[in-house]
Order: sequence, then structure tokens, then C-alpha cells
Amino acid sequence: MSSSSQGELKLQLRTIIAAKFPSFIFIRDTSSANVAQLTLKQVLSEQLSSSRPVFAFVDCIACFTQRLLFDSILYALLDCRSEPHAEAKYAVLTNQKNDIIDDFLHNIRELFPNAELASTLDEKDGSVKIILVLEHTERLKETLPRLIYPLSRLQELTKLNVATILISEDAWENITPAPGTLADPYIIETDKLNREDTIERICTTFPKDTGDAVSIYNSSLEPLFRHFVEAVFDVCSPFVSDPIELAYIVAVRWPGFVSPVLEDWKHQEEGPFVAPSEAARIQLLRIFNPTLMSAVENLYPRSMGRSEWSAVNSFPMGFGLDDLRRAQLPSASDPSIDATSSVSKLPVLSMFVLMASFLASYNPAKTDYRMFGRGADEKSRRKRKGGGTRKTKSGAIAKVPQRLIGPMSFSYDRLVAILGSLLREDDEIDKRLDDVSELKVEVDVHRVQTSASIRELVSMHLLHRATAQEKLEGVSFRCGIGYDQALLVARRLEIPLNELMWEPN
Repeated sequence: MSSSSQGELKLQLRTIIAAKFPSFIFIRDTSSANVAQLTLKQVLSEQLSSSRPVFAFVDCIACFTQRLLFDSILYALLDCRSEPHAEAKYAVLTNQKNDIIDDFLHNIRELFPNAELASTLDEKDGSVKIILVLEHTERLKETLPRLIYPLSRLQELTKLNVATILISEDAWENITPAPGTLADPYIIETDKLNREDTIERICTTFPKDTGDAVSIYNSSLEPLFRHFVEAVFDVCSPFVSDPIELAYIVAVRWPGFVSPVLEDWKHQEEGPFVAPSEAARIQLLRIFNPTLMSAVENLYPRSMGRSEWSAVNSFPMGFGLDDLRRAQLPSASDPSIDATSSVSKLPVLSMFVLMASFLASYNPAKTDYRMFGRGADEKSRRKRKGGGTRKTKSGAIAKVPQRLIGPMSFSYDRLVAILGSLLREDDEIDKRLDDVSELKVEVDVHRVQTSASIRELVSMHLLHRATAQEKLEGVSFRCGIGYDQALLVARRLEIPLNELMWEPN
């Protein structure tokens, strides 16, 4: 077993691909950035012209049955061959059974016959090698545990020059079906990306050969892009360690960061377009650094969309580099600012749905009848029990208010029930519908509007779905706004919020 950095991993993979052994390799990738997969694809693309490898990358999450796994492997292998009779091999594959491991071994021998491979195995140059890469291998133990053993011995079973590479975040001891049943693979553990590797990986996303047009990816802006990536890493890395998430923050923030430069370029009659000076770069970083923490708070948990967040944290139109000295960039570091602006644009029915969701999240379910039920004494139905000082037992744990714990999940039926009570008490309902048929149509229309409002609030992240998307029955939700935003909505709807809360602020 060896622990490898990115450079050492590339060197080991080149050696493994060029040699006949080992035929079974396990790579543990804990970098959360697909380092092993990307490095392996890079090495295979480099070796494609010289050693002509035939390789297949298969995701074990998508291939949850034997037929899906075997078909995905064979079709991916055939896609690497640019032979004139490749179409005939595709036809052979479609007419062959490929349901069990014996069928798979037969098909791989037929599509890549021994004669073709054996004639080049002893040659140092131009040898053909089949490389099978399985990603997220930890899923195989759950879905197809019996296939781990034959996949680890493909070279022995097929008599071909085959190498099986398993990539997983988990350790090999947790993937093998039973200890001692399989031969130990050649294990490689990748190290987590350091600062230089992470910055270099994000910088590689800058497009090449974009020309000299006025765009955010102009070739003259590449040095500025690197400085910007370094600033993003220094600010966000203590809170966000995933390089993919850091790259997402960079992609969202970069257009706004470079917009003053592009604004100056637009006033130039012709090129060449040059990057800003060192003083302008320092001023840009000074202004934009505070917004990076806002990106961590809002973009990383996806509480705001990229376009919505960029609109709040951007310079006005026509803002150039000469305006940097008096610049003050808008900030949405407080999520309540965006929530308040979104709530103010909602229709009245959506506001009622949002208010009902807030009360359902912060009121215990057993208090709904007392707070919203209609009884003989309408004035006392919302009063809680009184009666002097409550005695507590020694050593009892104090109850934490729900507003400090966070919103509770609630069912769809409970949301509709509270919504109906709010509309009955505080909305202007047209009671002139005497015809039963007209009343039924009105109820159906209101039901459709309520469902549409719930979907809209979920898409705006003002209402969160607490159950899985594929679950159709027993759907539950959770409110996405706090007390301050709910109080603003209640004032617009003229609803006494504190009287409807079991534990008012």
C-alpha cells in the first residue's frame, strides 16, 4: 500500500498501465475532488496514441444490476476502438446474452479475441491492454457483492491483458465481502489536495484560446484569475474544504469581480485589452473579500441561487475601475435581507401559506386545536393555562424554546388545516356563493392555487421539503424563514403573530 500525492499518483498509474501486472488495483480517493478519476483519465488520454489502451469508466451507482454493469463495460470498451469493423462488433453485442458473468466473459473474449491481444502482449511498444475502472465501488457490496470476486480476477478468467481498477472513498477492508476471500489488491491511497494543488486544479478551469474579445475569460485576465482564486481559497478554505465547492464559488463570483475591467474595455475602440494594474487589483480584492464570506453562508448550503446571489452582490451598470475608490459593494451576508426581499414580492395566498408553515414549524402539533380551533368561547380559545408558579423537580432539565432549536417538520395535511384557519379568520372571503356547484368550483380552484404556491415557495427555498423527492405519500415540509421575516409577513396580512404562537418571542 502506498500513499500518493497527485504527481506520484500519475507516475504510478503510468507504470501500471504500461506493465502487465498488477492486474487488480484499488485506489482510495479521500480528496473529495475525484483526483484519482481525473488523473487516471489524463494518463489514459496521454497513453492512447502510444500503447493503445482500451478502457472503460463505469459508475457503480448507476449500474445497480448485472446487465447494466456488463453492458456499460462492453459498450465503453467498444467506444475506445476506432476500427472499421466496430459496428459489426456492436451488432454482435446486441444479439448476445449478457446477463450473467459467464456471458460477460464470453463476450469480452469474442469482442477482443486472444489472437489479437496475444500477438502484441510480448511487444514493448504498441501492446493492447484492457483497463476497467469502477467508480464508487462501495456500492458493489450493497447491490452486487458476488461480482467483486470475478471482477478482481478478470485477467485470470479471460486470459487477456486486463487490469481492474476500483476507486472508492472507503477502505478496502470495508468493501471486500469477507476477509481472506480475495487476493489483496495493489492499494493506492491519494492524499488530500494541499493549497497549491487546489489552486492549480481550479485554475485549469479557465478556458484556453478564448481570443481577444471582451469577455470574462479573455486570455489577458488569466493572471488576475489566479490571484482571485488564491484570495477565494484563503478566505473560504477554513469553512469549505471541498475543491469542487470552492470552484463553484469562484465561478459564481468571478463575473462580478471582473465586471469593472470589462466596463473599461467596452469604452476602448480596439485592442489589445490589458489586465488591470496592481493597484486596481488590490482595490478589487479589498472590496470583494467581504462578499466571499457571504458566498460561504449562502452559496455553499445552496440557500440562494447563483444568479440571485450575483444580482445582490454586484456593481451597478456602468461601474468601471475609476469608480473603485468610492465603491461600496452591496452585500447579502445576512440571509434575512434576501428573504425579506423575496417575501415582499409574494402573492397574498403565498404569504398565507408561508405564515401557516411558520406556525406549523414553531408550534407543537398538540396545540393546534387550542390555537386555531373554533369553539363556543372564541376569546379564550387561544389562552394558555395559568395558575401561579410552576414547581419543578430538582435535577430536571430546562425545556429549550422551539425558536432556539429550529423549525420542526410538519405534514401537508397540518399545513392545509392551519392555512384554512388563517384564511377563515383573517382573509376577506367572498361569502356570496349560494350555489353549491359554484362553491365546489371555487374550492377546487383554491386547492390548485395552494399546491402551486407550495411548489413556488419550495423553489424559492422559503419552504423546505423534509422528505425525499420520490416519496409521494406522507410529504412533510419545514419552514425556511425566521421570526423577523414572519413578523413582516404577519404585519402585511394584519395577523396577530404573537397571539398565534405557543411560545411568543
